[in-house]
Amino acid sequence: MANLTLKQIRDAVVPEGKKTTALFDGDGLYLKVQPPSSKRNTKARKYWQTRISFGSKRLTIGIGSAYDITPQEAREANLRLRRLARDGIDPRRSRVRQTQGSVNFSDVVETYLREKTTEFKNPKHIQQWTNTLTTYAVEAGLGSMPVAEITMQDVLMVLQPIWQTKTETAARVRGRIEKVLDSAIADGQLEGPNPALEG
Repeated sequence: MANLTLKQIRDAVVPEGKKTTALFDGDGLYLKVQPPSSKRNTKARKYWQTRISFGSKRLTIGIGSAYDITPQEAREANLRLRRLARDGIDPRRSRVRQTQGSVNFSDVVETYLREKTTEFKNPKHIQQWTNTLTTYAVEAGLGSMPVAEITMQDVLMVLQPIWQTKTETAARVRGRIEKVLDSAIADGQLEGPNPALEG
């Protein structure tokens, strides 16, 4: 049974002193809420997640941003995923197949940079972020990949050629890829953990 009203979803914020909060909607579905990504972007980050039992595992699966997906759409997606698990089909793999080819890494980079660059006052910083992600991530092989399929090996594939000769650049690129993929996880386009996490 659905519990959250449109007003509750619209007004949801992170309690003071906490980094995140989750509001239960019903049947395993939650609205995950995080603070705004910057001082300029004042909207709280909100996205739908579901928790599903599959075999002996307890899965947490992202469904998508609450700004893009209506509560009804989130509930329908939640039911579809739960039916798959009930029928013995891994809902995570099914989600990858559904998103395959629809949201590429280059799409996520473009969206992330559009939001991120509003934080920078110095145009040089904008250019650095754009150039490094374009040259060493998008054009190096990640750009056309469905973001839902990116693995740690894929991230290493683009970093290894520059790790010895441009170590500082490689470290920056890894950190920027991590932030881009964090945004994809928050929007339900990629399942965690983040494949670009260090160590």
